[in-house]
Amino acid sequence: SEPEVCEFITHGRQTVKGNKLYLLVRFWPGQEVHLAGLETRVKRATLLATGKRVEVKQDGEHLYIRGLPKKAPDRCCSVIELECEGKPKACDWAVHRLWQGDPARFSDWAQEGWHGKP
Repeated sequence: SEPEVCEFITHGRQTVKGNKLYLLVRFWPGQEVHLAGLETRVKRATLLATGKRVEVKQDGEHLYIRGLPKKAPDRCCSVIELECEGKPKACDWAVHRLWQGDPARFSDWAQEGWHGKP
């Protein structure tokens, strides 16, 4: 299974196949969703339930998907397919933020305990 590529956990999960990032949306965001941490450029976004293309705007590592329906197209789990220019890749800060970096960088913090109390 591919790791998470960008921050999306408040809406659902994601998976990667080739140059496509699939957003598995459990908690529908309404007409727009914002993702942070995706380094790869997105060429197009499609709702798989309807085949409808939706607008994507990318500003650095921020991606905005607009023109979504007010209500989820699938009752259980709606999927938004993002076709990228290459294999979807997280920008450097997102790799660490998504817990895929070196866990040793948290060892001092973990040993101090919560709020700095041992």
